[in-house]
Order: sequence, then structure tokens, then C-alpha cells
Amino acid sequence: MAGIVGIRAEDMEQVDALQRARLDFPNGLPMVRPSVRSLVLVQQEEKLVAKPAKFGFTSAFSSFNARVDKLATSPFWKSMFGKEHGIAPLSYVIEWVEKGGVRQPYLIQRADGKLIMAPALVSHSRDEKKEPAFAIVTRDPNRFFGFFHPRMVGVCTPELMDRWLHPTKYSADELAECVAAPPDDELIAVPASPEIQKRVKGDWSALKTVGPPLTWKDVEPQLSR
Repeated sequence: MAGIVGIRAEDMEQVDALQRARLDFPNGLPMVRPSVRSLVLVQQEEKLVAKPAKFGFTSAFSSFNARVDKLATSPFWKSMFGKEHGIAPLSYVIEWVEKGGVRQPYLIQRADGKLIMAPALVSHSRDEKKEPAFAIVTRDPNRFFGFFHPRMVGVCTPELMDRWLHPTKYSADELAECVAAPPDDELIAVPASPEIQKRVKGDWSALKTVGPPLTWKDVEPQLSR
């Protein structure tokens, strides 16, 4: 599940469209919760454009994550699947692990520092028709992400990203392949300060980290116990 995500300001330099959007979001978007505006990449006349959009389509039900196995069958998701696609650029996904009665948050991100390019569905908010909105598509996790949560965001390679952004050219099965999981050793989990749970609306300062990252070499032995 991707309920809280973030984009670091410095990571926006990786994509031309995000560099332009940084003028409106100079501090990045360090902690995006459902119903908060973030950025989604969409294809417009073969050009990638960063579009501000609300994370989630409605407050009436959980509409910020779309399960890949429901895209073609759910009446809500299939109205967009194969038609209205985008990419949610993410520096990290925030997940929590319970330790001694304390919920420890982790920023799960790529080990190489590149943005996670997560497939998304893009349309308008069901609460405010004029407001663009998006949902991140999720799937079963790889073993690394599964240590933190039973579902993970899809991760597109450049080739799969191009396919996802041109949905009318491909079958439903070919599009579902775009909701991929990276190899376990391509991800790390950086512990963040538990104080981020108290972050107030409008605080766009960078999240504080409190220790070295967990890698696949750290997590794999714990899974085999």
C-alpha cells in the first residue's frame, strides 16, 4: 500500500518536466498523504508534462491505490484503465514497522537514488470535478518490500513507462506487465524520525532520517528466520 509518499526537491532535477514544476514546488513534496496535491507525469502530444493532481479520487472510499488485479474488473478502475494513464514520480514510499511498541517509519526508495516511476491512473476528482486526481497502481510486493508491507507500488523501467503512457496501443495483459516489481537489491529502506507522524499540514521541510539504510543484505536473513 502506498498511503504516504514523497518527492525530494533535488530529485525533481532528474526529469525535465519536474524541473519546470519545481518553480511551483521549490521544497519538493516531502510527505504526500491522500487528498493532498502532488505531481503526476502525463503524455501530451508526445511530450512528458508534470501535472498537479490530488492524491486519490474521493474521500468517500480508499481511492488512492488501484490494485493491478482489479484494473480490468472494478467498475471504478476500468473506466480509466487503458485510457487515462500517468506516472507518479516518487523519491520514496513511507511504511512503518512496529518495534518495541514504537512505530518506526522507513523511506523505501531506490538504492541508486533515481526516482521510482510508479504507474498511475489519472482523471478528475469525484469530490471536485474540476480538480485533477490520480491513484498509484499497486501489486504483490517483492521480498524486500514485503518485509515492510504486503503490497507495493508498481515500478516501471523506461521501456515499461513508455508502454504505460501509450495505453491504447497495448492489451490489458501487456499494460498489467508495466506494474512491475524491481529486484530486491534495487531498494533500500532509510529509517526516518518517528516525529514525522506529528507533521502538520503546510510543513514542506525535508524529512529527517535517523540512521543508515536497511539493504537487501540486512533484510534477507530476517526473512529466513
